[in-house]
Amino acid sequence: MDKNEALEIYKNKTPFSRGKRGIISLTNYKNKKYCIKEKNPTSDANNRIFLEYENNKKLNMINVGPEIFYYDKEQEFIIRDFVEGDTIFEYLKKHKKDEDIKLKTKTILLNILNQCRRMDKIKMNKLEMTNPHKDILIEEKKEKNKIIVNPIIIDFERCKFTARPKNVTQFCQFLTKGNMELELNKIKITLDKQKIINLAEIYKNNESDDNFYKLREEINTKLT
Repeated sequence: MDKNEALEIYKNKTPFSRGKRGIISLTNYKNKKYCIKEKNPTSDANNRIFLEYENNKKLNMINVGPEIFYYDKEQEFIIRDFVEGDTIFEYLKKHKKDEDIKLKTKTILLNILNQCRRMDKIKMNKLEMTNPHKDILIEEKKEKNKIIVNPIIIDFERCKFTARPKNVTQFCQFLTKGNMELELNKIKITLDKQKIINLAEIYKNNESDDNFYKLREEINTKLT
């Protein structure tokens, strides 16, 4: 995306939401929806927009996150793909009566777990994965008479590189406690909490492919 196109998208933005550190706007440009994120003027946080751009760009290389298109240094905004979906809790509540909700849930959770593993492998840690209810959006589309569910992780301004990333283990904590555990129980999915905790601890001490697959298979078995 070149600068002229980016400024045209930015000029026609419509406010969508406001957070402590950032303001989200939307633009429909050439039949495509874009998301614009810029710094909230009331925030004391510095350089967050640039960090989000850099992190999102790196994560796109491992097929994580919405596609990122542009960063404007002068006006400090980014343009990325607009993710039109529900949060993970909204999705489970909305679709809990679907005949294939267990299969959809299995697809979503294993997909997110795989994304967490890819983030772990490049040593990037997303701090919110212990409670990512606002950071995971579920897109559902119909393609050739088939429903496709696609979970997308968003918001990477607080990501950082570390020798011991915890995306997989944090997401396992999220699956086995609190509201997520309750929502899974409502659709008759019960995970073996202690077994997952034990396998996650083994993975934490040695983030090998083999240890990840054992953890993933334990979750997969309970979702079947």
